[in-house]
Amino acid sequence: MRIVVWVRGEQDATTAAGLAERLANAAALGHGDVVVDLSEVPFVDRAIVKVLVHSQELLESQCRRLALRAPSTFVQRVLDVCGLVDLVEGDPAVGGLCPRTRAERDCRRDRAAKRRSRPRRVVHDRRRRTGAAPSPALGAESNFARRRSSSCRAAGHGVWT
Repeated sequence: MRIVVWVRGEQDATTAAGLAERLANAAALGHGDVVVDLSEVPFVDRAIVKVLVHSQELLESQCRRLALRAPSTFVQRVLDVCGLVDLVEGDPAVGGLCPRTRAERDCRRDRAAKRRSRPRRVVHDRRRRTGAAPSPALGAESNFARRRSSSCRAAGHGVWT
C-alpha cells in the first residue's frame, strides 16, 4: 500500500510546518511507502528539504520508504544539490517525468532552439581590424586614422586625415 501526499504551490519556511504535519500523519496511517507528489510545486527552499530529510529518516526507521513524484526542473535541481535525487520516482533519462513536466521541458527546448536559429547581429570593432588597441592619448578614431593614413601612403594612395 502506498500513501500519496499531494503538495501544491511554492513551498518555503512558511509552509514547512504544515507539510511536516501532513507527512507525519501519512507515516502514522499505515505500513506502506509515502509518496509526495511535487508536480504542482514550482519552488522549494531549505526548510522543505529539511522536512523531507526528516520524513525520510522517520520512514526508514519503520522500514518504509519516502518517494518524490514528478518534481519540476527547479525542484529537481535542488534535490540533486542536496543529495536527494535518488528519492525521485522514475528516471528522467528514460522518460520517468510526468506528462506536464515533460511538456514544460519540451517547450523550453523549442524556445532555446528558436533563439539559436535567429540571425546574430554583427558588431564591427575597429580594434579587431587594425590588430592593436587604440592609443589612450589619441583616442580610438585618431589612432585608426593614423594607421590608415600611413598604410595608404605606403601603397601610393591619397592620405586620409
